[in-house]
Amino acid sequence: MWHSLRDYSTSKDNLLPDRVSYALERVRALIVFLESGDPALQNIEFVISPFLQKNFHIIGRLCFSEGFRIGLESGYPLTLRQSHPEAITSSTLLHRALFERLRDYTLMEYPPEHSQSSSRENLRLAVLRCLKESQTFCEEEVRVNART
Repeated sequence: MWHSLRDYSTSKDNLLPDRVSYALERVRALIVFLESGDPALQNIEFVISPFLQKNFHIIGRLCFSEGFRIGLESGYPLTLRQSHPEAITSSTLLHRALFERLRDYTLMEYPPEHSQSSSRENLRLAVLRCLKESQTFCEEEVRVNART
């Protein structure tokens, strides 16, 4: 999130104020969810990526879905959905390898202040740390843009 926002800040289209406000809402909502203690957190892992990624979801053995942006607007107007078991398996293996690398990156770049016994909990805390940094960045950008 942080890296893509900096990219927009140099845009000639001056889309930053709307983009930052929208990103700030999303970051805040994700922080609330990650701090909520919701039982779903026992089944979800988040990681931080230092580069832009396509949007993808793997839903068990049911499907693999990839979303592609075609411009600066919100949403993913081009979506590829695969439901053949072999396609799901190969996509899962490929993205699991990427996810493991991003897990290592997340824990190295945003180590939790107090290590926990659960690796999933350490990862959640690392992601929260990054999101809170992003929240601070976005809030400052909103303040700067409100003054101009």
